[in-house]
Amino acid sequence: MEASGGDQTVLNAINSRGIQVLIKLKFNIILAQYYNLTLSKCFEINFKKHPEKVALISGDRKWTFKEVEQFSNQVANYFSSERLKAGDEVALFMPSIPENTMIFLGLSKIGVKVALINENLRMDPLIHSITCVNAKAVIFDAEFENAISDAYSSLKQKKQLSFYCYGELKDTTIAASSLSEKMKEHRTDCAIAKHNGNFTDVICYIYTSGTTGLPKAAIIRNSRFVIAAKMKNIVLDLKSNDITYNALPLYHTIGAVFGVGASFVCGQTVVISRKFSASRFWEECYKYNCTVAGYIGEVCRYLLAQPDKPTDKLHKVRKLCGVGLRPTIWKEFVERFNIDSR
Repeated sequence: MEASGGDQTVLNAINSRGIQVLIKLKFNIILAQYYNLTLSKCFEINFKKHPEKVALISGDRKWTFKEVEQFSNQVANYFSSERLKAGDEVALFMPSIPENTMIFLGLSKIGVKVALINENLRMDPLIHSITCVNAKAVIFDAEFENAISDAYSSLKQKKQLSFYCYGELKDTTIAASSLSEKMKEHRTDCAIAKHNGNFTDVICYIYTSGTTGLPKAAIIRNSRFVIAAKMKNIVLDLKSNDITYNALPLYHTIGAVFGVGASFVCGQTVVISRKFSASRFWEECYKYNCTVAGYIGEVCRYLLAQPDKPTDKLHKVRKLCGVGLRPTIWKEFVERFNIDSR
C-alpha cells in the first residue's frame, strides 16, 4: 500500500529512529494503562505542573492552564447541578473557539460523553447527528441559533432534550438556558462531582463526513485520545515549548485529538483558528511563533495554490501532522514552506 505524503513522513520518522520511537511509544502506553489516564487526569497533571503557562490562544486572547481549569470547573459544576452524571451523553454544537474545548473538558471531568457535532450541519443531518446518540442535552453557541431554531421542533418531537446556549440567545422560541451566565454562579476551584473515570471509558463521538449517507458517530475512548496525542509528540519528537497551530475544525479528529490534545494531554500551547484561511495560514503561524501545524490533504493543496509570500519561509513551523497528502506534492510543499521532512 502506498502511503500519502503525510503518512510517509511518519513512516520515515519511524524508520530513522525506529527502535527508539517504538520503545518510547510502548512505554507511554504502559504508563497510561498503569495510571488509568483520562483526558481530565492528563489536564490536571499539566495544570498542576505549570498553571500560569498559556494553554490556548485565539485571536488576541490567551488562556492559561489555570484559566482553563477554572472555566471547565464551572462547566462541570453547573451541569452537575443540572443532574448530568457519568455515562450521560451530550451533543456539543459549537464553532472552533477555546470555549468549545473547555466545555468539552468540563463535561469530561464529570464523566459525560460528548458528541462533537459538525458545525456545518443543518436540518436532517444535524437532527440525525444529535439523535443517533443517546443525548440528554444539546449545548450550542449563539452563533448557531438559526440552525437550532430550524431543527428545534423536530428535535423536541424525537427526544426529550434540554438545551443550553453559550452566548446571547435572541430567538425566544427556543427554550434554552444560558450556559455562559449560569456557569458563572458556580465554583472555579474544583469540580465538586468529579468523576475519575477509566482509560477505557468512552469520552466522545467524532462523526464521519457523511459523504456516503448521514454522518456516523465513531466511538472515541480515553485510551485512543490520550495515546494518539502522545504518539504525535513521540513520532514528531516534540518538546514542551512547541506551539501547535490548529486551523482544522474541533469536530475533526486532527483538530480535536492532535490539536487540542497537544495542550490538554501533552501540556503544550495550542493556537485555535476560528476557520482555515489559506491566505492567513503562514502569517498566523509566524504571528504566534508556532512550531507545529495540523493539516489534511486539501489544506496543503490550498496553501500551494497561494501566491508566494515572505511568510512562506519566515515562520518557525518545522513539523506537520495530518493525513491525506499525496506524495506527488509533498516534496514541493516541504521545499516551498521550509518544513523538516525527516
